[in-house]
Amino acid sequence: MILRLAYLAVMLNQVTPEQVMGLTSDTANYVTTAKGLLGLQALETQWILLFGPGYMVFLAGCFLLFGVGALPVMLIQILLSSVTCLLLYAFAKELTGSRAVGYGAALISATSFTAIAQSTILLSDTLFFFLFLTGNLLFLKGLRSGKRSSFVWSGLIIAAAVLTRAVGQFWPLTLIIFLGVLPMRYLDRTIFPSRRALFRRAIIAPLVALVIMGGWMVRNSVVHGMPVVAASGVHGLGRLTAYAQMQMDNCELGEVFATWAEEYKRERQCDTIPLRDWYAIVEHKARRMAAEHPWELAYYYFGRINVNITAANELYFHQLPRCKYTISAWLDRSHRIFLHYVIPLMTLGGFALLFKRRLWLPVLFLGLMYLLFFFLVGFGMWQGSRLFFPAQIAWSVVVSYLVVDLWPRWRAQRLVSPGLIDM
Repeated sequence: MILRLAYLAVMLNQVTPEQVMGLTSDTANYVTTAKGLLGLQALETQWILLFGPGYMVFLAGCFLLFGVGALPVMLIQILLSSVTCLLLYAFAKELTGSRAVGYGAALISATSFTAIAQSTILLSDTLFFFLFLTGNLLFLKGLRSGKRSSFVWSGLIIAAAVLTRAVGQFWPLTLIIFLGVLPMRYLDRTIFPSRRALFRRAIIAPLVALVIMGGWMVRNSVVHGMPVVAASGVHGLGRLTAYAQMQMDNCELGEVFATWAEEYKRERQCDTIPLRDWYAIVEHKARRMAAEHPWELAYYYFGRINVNITAANELYFHQLPRCKYTISAWLDRSHRIFLHYVIPLMTLGGFALLFKRRLWLPVLFLGLMYLLFFFLVGFGMWQGSRLFFPAQIAWSVVVSYLVVDLWPRWRAQRLVSPGLIDM
């Protein structure tokens, strides 16, 4: 919390709370919609609810309780981000049985530049991270205790996380896969005597989440003609397809979207494009690109993954404008190397060690979570480290496990070095 409060203090010395309310385009849309939900102004940005209502409802609640302003929201997010470090400790300990691994994962989260920056800006990431981690911690506790209430609350909170930031929308289905492949020896057989018994209780969590998500999907279908949990999936697919087209045609991204729009308007002889029709346009263009240029599309998709999983936090450009060149130079010299090589290699090493020891509970749970976010970031672009930020839940535990395992060996090697033996 001290690091986050210190960052906030430095930030507020460079930007005002009023500026924070519109620091990014997403922030401005969130704030406008939250005000609209409270009836403080016309709800002109209702379309953004297509991306999930969670964060706007959170903002509206903060504005209702503390008045319309950025500072109370940021202080609450700093509290949530700090509590998340404690939750990550419990999460890592639940998976590995090691307090040391828990402390390591919590330390990574506490010192994460991305986590610190996200807690002091009006974006959905901090709230999503908190909710998603809490829901999954309750799910793991349910596996240990067998309590149905744990699974019910897990499903409710995971659904809230998905409706806050739709990047988690495939996680409930992933949990069902996890339940199908988890070796039963990791469970108390007096509670779960068979896989059927496991499914009867644990399936509650993903089903509760899916029912709530399904309700919001029906709402989007009725209101906007888009049968999706969130428009971010359509948005991401459209941007990836347009990006591939841009690279092949050697033009600007805006030109690709403009061409799509002009083709539609010319064909339909109209001046505007309804949201439901834009959804159909993106789906058509993506299918056509996949059919005609599958290898090119795959190349650019995996290229975006490579860029996004190693991206640095870039929010400081908005938050710390006076320090941006100093921070940028520091990132270029050291942090980018850390992101490009150290974390990916340590993550791979940690998974390899867990796999070698046949610790299937953390391998499967963390592996599925990491892979889910790994493949989803291929549809995003130009958002820095916030796209892959949710995967920190998984890789922080894995990296901590590797460090905790290697540290005693490294210490032992130092103690038996020739210089010390001679002494």
